[in-house]
Amino acid sequence: MRASIAAAVLFLLATTICGSIGKGTDGKQSRSRTNYLYVGTFTKDIYVYEDGTKDVWALKDVVSTIGSPSFLIANRAGDRLYCVHELYEFDGQIGVVGAFVVNASNGNLTFLNSRSSGGYGPTHLALDPTGTVLVVTHYGSGAVTVFKIHEVDGSIGEQLFFVKPKSTAKAHMVTFDPINRYVVVVYLGLDNTVFYKLNKNSGEMVPVEIPLSNGSSNEVLHASVPKGSGPRHLVYNRNATHFYVINELESTIAVFSSRIPEFNGSFSLVQILSTLPAGNKVTSYAGEIAIHPSDKYVYATNRGHDSIVLFAVNDTDGTLIDTSIKFFSSGGSYPRHVVIDRSGRFLVASNQKFGGVVQMYIDVETGDLTPGQQLDVPSPVCALILAK
Repeated sequence: MRASIAAAVLFLLATTICGSIGKGTDGKQSRSRTNYLYVGTFTKDIYVYEDGTKDVWALKDVVSTIGSPSFLIANRAGDRLYCVHELYEFDGQIGVVGAFVVNASNGNLTFLNSRSSGGYGPTHLALDPTGTVLVVTHYGSGAVTVFKIHEVDGSIGEQLFFVKPKSTAKAHMVTFDPINRYVVVVYLGLDNTVFYKLNKNSGEMVPVEIPLSNGSSNEVLHASVPKGSGPRHLVYNRNATHFYVINELESTIAVFSSRIPEFNGSFSLVQILSTLPAGNKVTSYAGEIAIHPSDKYVYATNRGHDSIVLFAVNDTDGTLIDTSIKFFSSGGSYPRHVVIDRSGRFLVASNQKFGGVVQMYIDVETGDLTPGQQLDVPSPVCALILAK
């Protein structure tokens, strides 16, 4: 059983949302292969960079799209890239989701197809671990839509399912839990994360229900944060014992145990910590959260304070050690996103307002960050690293 769970965790980690996909997670990445960096933006373009053996990113291509190719993901094989176009109306389609072929020899992108996303302001998307279903969330309309992925060419097929709690739900993120039990949707407007079962044939998403102790009713499986927190994104640790939710409005991280609750529908909230230094007076909103491949460090971005905060993780209980918090400049303004290379050697921060994209080297012994190359990308929103 443990072996099967571990295999499932590794399987899911290979499918990446604005993250890193490739070989090697032990911090000893071979530099004989090439990395490709794809940067989604709030312009019309996706920026493509190549990194050979010298840790220097070189611009390869600028791929023009219909607009705002914000969040990017890749399939497990790394030969298809999908993005949401964070539009509120384009050519009568409202929002749009697009697909690209990734050239195996040089990393270049070729447009494959696009579809209406089924809602206003699509912000996030995720492939199921088999790569046959694509789920899209919409911050604008609150909707969650499910699409078929064609097996033959990886193009986006017909919309299979549509769920819309209410317009104020502000569905900000979707992912799959590490052992592929649930679709996990983070609703910023509801201060809640809801867990669904997915029928991969029909695309139907049904909230998971837990029987209450009285035996007469059920409760939807969820992870709530204090009112007004504004949950934005979450990450699981490698062993799937805990997940960490970053709250945009209150600039906090909430730590949850991922043990399935008995006789109630709520995952256990075990800790909340601020992402900002004590006494901070700057208006700031938390952006992204990422966990190091070693599970030793959690990083989060502060938009306004313009920093990346580092937390060490207690390896006994999964909580964040509040006496070891460190802050590093993001190298620009409004760091919306951060992604860690699968080797754990470096991270890439996307500064939306100015400063572009900054690579930072990670000290694997301390988690500390050292600034590296800065890339001139306008309005970067996220970065995706593919290793070939």
